[in-house]
Amino acid sequence: MKEEIIEKLNHIQSDLDFIKSHISDITLTPEDSLALKEADNDLASKRTVRL
Repeated sequence: MKEEIIEKLNHIQSDLDFIKSHISDITLTPEDSLALKEADNDLASKRTVRL
C-alpha cells in the first residue's frame, strides 16, 4: 500500500514538473495581449495581410 502511494505521488510530481516547464507555452501575458492588439490594428489599417 505504501509503495502504491509513493508511486502515485511520484507520478503526480512528474506531471507537475511537466506543467511547470510548459506553462509559459500556454499562458497569455500582458505583452502577448498587446502584441495581438497591435497586429489587429495593423491588419485593420492594411499595413499587413492575413496569411
